[in-house]
Formats: sequence, C-alpha cells, structure tokens
Amino acid sequence: MSNKLKVYLSIILITFLSGYAFNDFVTNYKEDINEYSLETTYYSDLEVTSDFEITSDFETYEIENTYFEETSTEIITEILTNANLEVNFIDVGQADACLLESDGHFMMIDAGNNDDSDLILNYLNSKNVKTIDYMIGTHPHEDHIGSMDTVINNFDVDNVYLPKILHTTKTFEDVLTAVENKNLKIDEPVAGNEFYFNGMTVEILAPIREYSDLNDNSIVLKITDGDVDFLFTGDIEKEAEYDIIQSGENLSADVLKVAHHGSDTSSSEDFIKKVSPEYAVISVGKDNSYGHPEESTLDLFNRLNIETYRTDQSGTITFKTDGENIDIINENNNSNNSDINILQNKEEPVNNKEDEKSYYPSSDEKDNSQPPVQTNTEKYYIGNKNTKKFHLPSCNTLPKQENQVRLNSWEQAVNGGYIPCKKCKPAK
Repeated sequence: MSNKLKVYLSIILITFLSGYAFNDFVTNYKEDINEYSLETTYYSDLEVTSDFEITSDFETYEIENTYFEETSTEIITEILTNANLEVNFIDVGQADACLLESDGHFMMIDAGNNDDSDLILNYLNSKNVKTIDYMIGTHPHEDHIGSMDTVINNFDVDNVYLPKILHTTKTFEDVLTAVENKNLKIDEPVAGNEFYFNGMTVEILAPIREYSDLNDNSIVLKITDGDVDFLFTGDIEKEAEYDIIQSGENLSADVLKVAHHGSDTSSSEDFIKKVSPEYAVISVGKDNSYGHPEESTLDLFNRLNIETYRTDQSGTITFKTDGENIDIINENNNSNNSDINILQNKEEPVNNKEDEKSYYPSSDEKDNSQPPVQTNTEKYYIGNKNTKKFHLPSCNTLPKQENQVRLNSWEQAVNGGYIPCKKCKPAK
C-alpha cells in the first residue's frame, strides 16, 4: 500500500471518528447536563444533522433568507420607512420579556421567569401570535429565558438566537430540549452583523467578546424603524458597556430598555450619554429584594432629562411608532415621572388618551392627525448639554436651566454636534 493511499485512508478515518465523537458528545450532554464542562464550546461552525442543529448565524441567514440580499437598496429603504412597530414591555415582575409586532410579524426578546409561562402564553394569544419570526434569549439567566421553552413549544418559531455561552441549569436544558424537539437551529449573534424584521434593520451590537460574567454576554440589539431607534441591552454591565462604546458603533436611540433592571452595576453615565435616549424603560418587580432600580440610576436619568417608565409602576408598557412619531400607552394609565421628578420645570404634557385607540391614522386622515412642525419665530434654539439635542424655546421637554445652552442658529446647533428634538421638531 502506497504512503499516499495510507494518508488518504487516515484522513477519512479521523474525519469519521471526529464526527461520531461530536454527535456522541451532544447526546451525552442531553443525558446529563451536570457532566457537561463549561469550558467546552456548545456552538460550532459545523452543522450537526442529528440531535441539535447548530450553525453560524450569518451562514444560515444568507442561505435561508436571500430575499434581502437580492433586493435593491431602494426597495429595502421603502420597506424600512413605512413599517408600523409596536413594542410591548410585558410586566413579568423581576424579569424581562418584550414582544415586538409589525404588520403581523412578531419578535420576542426574552421570556420572563419559569413561573411566567401562563402569563406570557395568555399575552401572546391575546395578540393573535401564531408565528414568531425571531426568538431572542439575551443570556441564559432564568429571569430572561425561564418561559422561552414554553414559547417555542407553543408557537411556530422561525429563528432562535442565544449567545455563545452555556449555563448548567434545568432552565437552560429545557430551552435546548424545546429547540431540539422543534428541529430548530441556534443562531450565534455576531457583533457588527444585522438582520431584518419586517424590513426594519436589526443591528447586533454585542456581545463583542466572551466575559466571565453571564450578564456581560447579553445580546444587545438596536432596532431601527425609519427615524425611530430602540436599544435592547439585556443585563449588560459596565464592562460590556465600555466595550460597546469602544466599538465605535452608533448607539443613539430614542427608547432604551435599561440594562439589568436598573442596577447600579449597569447604566454608566458614559454609556447613557452615548445612547442619549428620550425614553427609558425599566423592567422590574415591585418591592424586589435587590433594591432595583437603584436610586443612583434614577438620579442619572433625571439629571439627563430622560423620561423613565417602570413596569412595577405602569404595568405593561407599549410604544407605538410609524417610524416618525412615538406614542406611549401603559397598562395602569399612570406616569412614573413624578417619582424621579423628570417633569420638574416643564409644562404638563397634553394627555391624548382619546387618540390611543386610533394611533395609526388612515391615509386620508393622516395629514390632519400628525402634530404640525413648529416654526421658530424667536430665531434661536435651546440645546441640552447632556443629551446633545436642541429644541424650540417653546418645547415642553426643555432641560433644566443649568443644562441649557443657547444656540443662535440651526447651523450653530448642527455644527456643534446637536440633533433636533423629535417632539418639537425644530425647523430652520
């Protein structure tokens, strides 16, 4: 037998044994999760056809979702600027669960605790959910993926995202079992990549690297609908926030899902200033034992003039947008702002509750129902030193006096790095 033939036979034998060993490993993991080593990588660039199917995120995306690759930029832009988006921060106590809906398409980011399964099922059924386009588990803590297996088991799910980390808990095993039973793949989030939800861009900003703390491994997503951006941060803490800032990505967003239930281990001032949100949402349990949200976090949002909502006070909180305007509806019909003095030194906002039921106007009503762009008869603007937004002098969301700067022209504002307020919409 020639040496070359021996080499070929050896390669074939090694390849066969390696594949057998990998499949045997996955099977053994399923039989006893406690024997599984955290140092072993569960995800692989190999596609496994038995037991679990695990693939690299964008290899799968490009194969199975060629529509956006083939569609021209002009058409995609048209889709992006005409989507109606509803973002529901579900009140699941000391946990996270968010359902996004756009023209009959659904995405879910986290799924509460194990005990929230009935609540979440009822909520999804009330929204007539049949298929979930994307099921995102930001990280494998029970208060984020507790009812994720229930969601996967009870609805058709097209895509599942989990970070490339493991957790030796029954909760995590239940999620993997649900994925296996539905013959789904687990897609790995890759920072810098993006995908599309009903035509809207979803950017994956993190995790950027592996961290020792599970919270810092959270998936961070920025979802853009026209001129409106939402940032979802899981439970990232200050180490991951620093890395995201250093990545140089554009973090600015109108609505921020506050990381780690408002803990003081998250929401560094540098990070919040980079995001510069108009609104912040804290998903948190009433009278929780962790002391969330921390007073220091609330004080920061107050100082930066960020309108803050909390599920422990408002119940489920819903943001509706047509890609230009934002409407906010909370289950308990009350504002959280009084607790943290967000509205001090401001005029009381007009309550448009009567308009909530018809938020999306018909085409012949739309022009009349949208707030008019205000003209600046006083020929100057007020800038916010902290958020770097500029306003009309008559805007009811002006910052506190000590955070104001007078800007004498549109050009001075824009050249100084300020962006126009989306509420008063200052015109030239």
